[in-house]
Amino acid sequence: MTLRSFFREKSNKVPCEPMKVKGIAGKKLGMTHIYSQEGVRLPVSVLELDKAQDAKELNIACGDFVDISGRSKGKGFAGGMKRWGWSGTPKTHGSMSHRRVGSIGASAYPSRVFKGKHMPGHMGNRATTIQNLEVIKVDSENSLLVVKGAVPGPKNSRLIVKSALKKKKKDAAPSK
Repeated sequence: MTLRSFFREKSNKVPCEPMKVKGIAGKKLGMTHIYSQEGVRLPVSVLELDKAQDAKELNIACGDFVDISGRSKGKGFAGGMKRWGWSGTPKTHGSMSHRRVGSIGASAYPSRVFKGKHMPGHMGNRATTIQNLEVIKVDSENSLLVVKGAVPGPKNSRLIVKSALKKKKKDAAPSK
């Protein structure tokens, strides 16, 4: 399975070499919270893994860390203040451009707008990966995986669960 076909991204570009994805495909069921043995409230995401695959395939157990890839929630067209966190211009003293872009570059030199300039535009709906999420519970019978924290996308969005690259199991002793 390729990442392109997994997210069903529509593109006019010529397809590249297929990229192999090492992970478990799944679906986000939603978020809830549970209480730890110490009485601390933990926000968790509940994922349903594909029936053909299982958490045993990646050797995922409670206490492990995983990386989860998916598409973020789409927010539509957003202005610069929402999209990039601009502070805006003064609200008083005759200012008439409170949420507008303002200057986007010099006029005589370089006589252009640099690539990558923060501007209003489409926000969200991008492929993203959340790293180092702790696995709280694995239910192999119902193909459910409960991880601590938020995962990308709305409910019923497709995800890929992989073993964490940067963090290992909590119980593992540090190597010397």
